[in-house]
Amino acid sequence: MSDMTFLDSAIPLIQVHLDELWRACEQPHALYARGSAILPTGQLVYQPWDMDFVLFVSANEALAAHMGVVTMTKIRESASNLPPPDISIVRYNRTSPETLYALLLISECGRLIFGEDCRLPVTLFPKHHHAIGQHVLKVCKARYISFEQCSDPVEQQKRAPHLAKSVLRLGGLLRLQEGRFTRKPKECATFLNNVYPLVEESSTTLLQSLETPIEPKVLANACHRILLVLTGNL
Repeated sequence: MSDMTFLDSAIPLIQVHLDELWRACEQPHALYARGSAILPTGQLVYQPWDMDFVLFVSANEALAAHMGVVTMTKIRESASNLPPPDISIVRYNRTSPETLYALLLISECGRLIFGEDCRLPVTLFPKHHHAIGQHVLKVCKARYISFEQCSDPVEQQKRAPHLAKSVLRLGGLLRLQEGRFTRKPKECATFLNNVYPLVEESSTTLLQSLETPIEPKVLANACHRILLVLTGNL
């Protein structure tokens, strides 16, 4: 099976923009690509939905955030045939739950593009499982509220799969204390159902929504039930 990744084919089209981003930032620490775009193409059933990047900086997050938006816009405009790019800007501070979660993500599935490699064995994260869990739960709740308050049906439909995956992936954190972690939606649902059998119907609904769009209210209700159960238990 070929080790060629989707990112390998995209790099010639986007490298110049990533170079500009790196040079424009103040004290950049590391830039990673992560997610399905860095998996061997033989493992992909579908083309990646998006291309995810994580930029760690040691100073001036505001500048990095601004340049991140500029860079992602340039990539969308110059390589419109590629999945839309997205970037997270994270201040490199290994005591911060946000940084710890970003480090967990790139350690589980990340490819260094520039800077110092800061990936760690997943087995080093269990002692931080509560702080990471609370951070991710907070982010998921905010995404859920934003989805509920969205009055544009088209925009809501765009957000639906991202919300469903975010809530399902909370299940992937349930075994972090044991040094295990996954972001694969089906595996996350299995973790959820094994620990909290009462959410099985809701997790099944979210999994199905990734294959076939469902009514926003049905999706929101399924997310709400899982979030209620996990509040205080991550």
